[in-house]
Amino acid sequence: HTSSSNRSPSWTKASYLSTYLSNSGRIILASYSIWGMEVGDIVQKTSAGSAYHSMIVTQKVGNGSSAQIYVTYRNNTVAGRRRDILVSNLPESSMLKWKIANSY
Repeated sequence: HTSSSNRSPSWTKASYLSTYLSNSGRIILASYSIWGMEVGDIVQKTSAGSAYHSMIVTQKVGNGSSAQIYVTYRNNTVAGRRRDILVSNLPESSMLKWKIANSY
């Protein structure tokens, strides 16, 4: 985006990004566990089936069910600073996992 009033809705609102990803034909909704995610993939937190927060996988440590998956995270309590958080301990029932890294 070029300014706060001139930006793509798909990158400023999680539900728009979710719609874009599902309709693009190039990205797949991952049906496997969070441990299968790779750097560059997108994880979206959901509530009542609707995405409300998008995060990009930034680091994967280990393999299999013991892998630790880190994602970018930004919210009001972080005062605009980006930080990486461990996502493997969040309930998978409240997230969408988009396979980006190897989809091209």
